[in-house]
Amino acid sequence: MTALVSTIVPVYNGERYLPEALDSVLAQTYQNVEIIIVDDGSTDSSRTIAEKYASLHPQRIRVIHQTNGGTGAARNAAMAAAHGRYIAMLDQDDLWTPLHLAEAVAVLEGDPSVGLVHANIQILEWNADSFRLSPRPMSSIWRDSGDAFTTLLLRRAHIACLTTVFRRSLVDSLGGFDPSFYRLGNDDRDMWLRISKIAGIRYLDSIHGAWRRHDDNQSGNYERMQEGQFLLVDRHAVGPDRHLRNRAMAAIYAETGYDQLHREGSRGKAAVSYVRALYHYPFSVNTWKGLVNAMVGLLSLRSTG
Repeated sequence: MTALVSTIVPVYNGERYLPEALDSVLAQTYQNVEIIIVDDGSTDSSRTIAEKYASLHPQRIRVIHQTNGGTGAARNAAMAAAHGRYIAMLDQDDLWTPLHLAEAVAVLEGDPSVGLVHANIQILEWNADSFRLSPRPMSSIWRDSGDAFTTLLLRRAHIACLTTVFRRSLVDSLGGFDPSFYRLGNDDRDMWLRISKIAGIRYLDSIHGAWRRHDDNQSGNYERMQEGQFLLVDRHAVGPDRHLRNRAMAAIYAETGYDQLHREGSRGKAAVSYVRALYHYPFSVNTWKGLVNAMVGLLSLRSTG
C-alpha cells in the first residue's frame, strides 16, 4: 500500500473558503490521504462545514475542536492525531492542484535524504468583487543555494507553506510547531529552519497550488509579522550562525519596504523601512534601489502637490 499522508487543516473563521480547500484535497490523484481539520475556536459556521464534510467522508476526515490557540497549536493538535508517514499542510483559504501529493510523495519515497518537499504556486488576487488567478507563478520563490538554512534566514527565497509535504518523524523529533508564535505567523518558517538543519529540502519548480491573497491574511499585518520575524532571528541567528543576524534583520526591513512600496503604495513607510535595512546591512544594491525608488516617488508627489 502507498504511504498514508495526513493533511492538516487549521481553521479559524474560514467559512468562506474552507469548502474549496477541502475539495482540492479530495480531488487529489494520490488517494491514501486522511484529512484532519482543527477548528481553532471559530465563531462562524466553520465548525458546521467541517462536521458536514466529516459526515460525508467518515473514513477520510476527522475534526478536532479546541479553544483558539493559533496555527501552531492547531497544527500540533492535528499532528498528535495524525496516522500518516508524511504530513501535508493546507490553510483554510488555499488550494492544491490535483497532482500535488502524488509528485511530492514520489520524491520523499525515492530519496530518504529529503525531509521536506515544496513547490511553486500561483496567487489568487482579490479584484473588485471576486478572486482572479494571477497569470504567472510566484517568481523566484526558491533559489537552491545548497544552504537552505541561510537561504531561509536571509529571506532570499520562501517556502510556500501550502505546498509542503514532510516526514512526520522529523517534526516529532523537533518537538512540533512552536506555539509561542501565536498571532505572529512564522511558526511554519521556524519549523522549516529547524528541518533544514537536519534534513534535505527539495523544491519542485511546478505549480502545486494557489495562495489566496486578501485582507484577512496574517501576512498583511506588517507590525505583527515583523514581531514574529524578529523572534525568528533571535531564535536562529545564534551560536555559529550569529554572524547572520544583521543581514537577517536587514532582509526583514527590506522585504517590508518592498511590500509597502509596491503593494500599499506607501512611499514614506517604505523609505523608513529601507533606511532601517541599510542601517543593519548597507551593502545591498537592491535595498539602495528600493530606497531611491521610494524617495523619487516622494519627491514627485511633493513637487506636484
